[in-house]
Amino acid sequence: MTLLPTMDFETYSEAGYVFNPDLGKFVSLLKNKPGIQGVNAAIYAAHPSTRVISLAYDLLGGIGEQLWVPGCLLPVDLFKHIVNGGLIEAHFSKFEYYIWYHVCYQKMGWVQLPLRQLRCSASKALASSFPGGLDALSKVLNPGEKKDARGKQLIRLLSVPKKPTKNDPTLLRSVEKHPDLYTEMYNYNVQDVRAEKSISAMLPDLSPKEEKLWLLDQEINLRGVAVDVQGIQDCLAVFKQAEAKYTNELIQITKGQVQTVDELTKGSAGDKWLISQGLTMDSLNKDHIEIALKNPFLPVVCRRALEIRQLIGASSIKKLFAMERTTSSDGRIRELFKYCGAPATGRFSGKGAQPQNLKSDGPDCMVCNHCGYIAKKEKRTGCDACLTAGHGFKDLEWGVEAIEAALKTMKHQRLDLIEARWGNAVEVIGSCLRGLFIAGPGKELIGSDYSAIEAVVLAVLAGEEWRVEVFKTHGKIYEMTASK
Repeated sequence: MTLLPTMDFETYSEAGYVFNPDLGKFVSLLKNKPGIQGVNAAIYAAHPSTRVISLAYDLLGGIGEQLWVPGCLLPVDLFKHIVNGGLIEAHFSKFEYYIWYHVCYQKMGWVQLPLRQLRCSASKALASSFPGGLDALSKVLNPGEKKDARGKQLIRLLSVPKKPTKNDPTLLRSVEKHPDLYTEMYNYNVQDVRAEKSISAMLPDLSPKEEKLWLLDQEINLRGVAVDVQGIQDCLAVFKQAEAKYTNELIQITKGQVQTVDELTKGSAGDKWLISQGLTMDSLNKDHIEIALKNPFLPVVCRRALEIRQLIGASSIKKLFAMERTTSSDGRIRELFKYCGAPATGRFSGKGAQPQNLKSDGPDCMVCNHCGYIAKKEKRTGCDACLTAGHGFKDLEWGVEAIEAALKTMKHQRLDLIEARWGNAVEVIGSCLRGLFIAGPGKELIGSDYSAIEAVVLAVLAGEEWRVEVFKTHGKIYEMTASK
């Protein structure tokens, strides 16, 4: 268990917040995920408002923890350590990397911190099947030094934008007006370094092979993936039209008792309205709604309300908004993958737009035999594009061709065109998300997937040959497991 020099930043930023004029204050872009949780570390650090409140570090030279705050002498000893190629550890070190690069290096002129000189104590924890968060780790490992519980309050007071007032229109509580709060924050910052060192000393080091994999993960997440920025905006424009159209219809058929599809959840106004119409449901999730819609005796107004819920309440749309929130100014999305996201197996998981969980199917399509025009599958007397009737259509599986054709229609940003050519606009948008990730000039982007990878590996390791055989043949593992 190797103890490395350690550092930790405390920062202020308005990233992940938007000003709500009705409330007169900043609110989270994403409900229940304030600040950096609503965007990502790359977006957070690059935001124009982001600044360093303090930096605590310990180079393990016998001096102990040191603190740098704006206005003080530069941390020259830390600079020398970095320039000489020294390693430095942080808890979730990518945050420290982005803050150093975007704020300290680009704005303040500090020395550059190479990514490969960073190490991460949180990743050590995840690789050993421990929780990653410092608080949770403290509860599990009970180290000698723990995270200061006061920190959460201090972050709410100093690290996020406050409500502006007539007497004080500023968004940041200044050190001049609140010296005691800043003293507490500085102490909290130093205690964080103590806690991180204490916890790191209790965790096994990554093996040389695993460390190479972790460094590769850091590079992949830093490089990110290019996205079709205009395509994202086109899809958002069409979705917002669909949302407005069908929300207005929902309001009308419920006579104002239900204002949004979000209210069609258990125990909400929408649930009460359904009950008043004679429909009681155990749940209003996707599966229960699909079952209810198969009921031929479902009241007409209830059926339409549930159809609207299905139309514009698709979970795939959340990924579209995540893509918009997390796209950097250079048109790339970073930090899409989480190292050891499934701690028990070490499998990587997706973050933000969830690239490991994108729809691969779409509406049934057909293509004109004469001009190649692609549209939803339906009875047609002729082609809308070449206006021919004699050549006919053939079925086309949803894939690259169909996605490109659908995104080309999206460029018009007209809901009526999308619905006429493709049917359910929201479903089509969800099916196009894969196509919004793009390759650079002269390159190709290849998507691959290991089907049921954890279950396959586990079956091999356990020597369950019958499961291995199922995966080699029809793959219906759930049905076969249930039958046994």
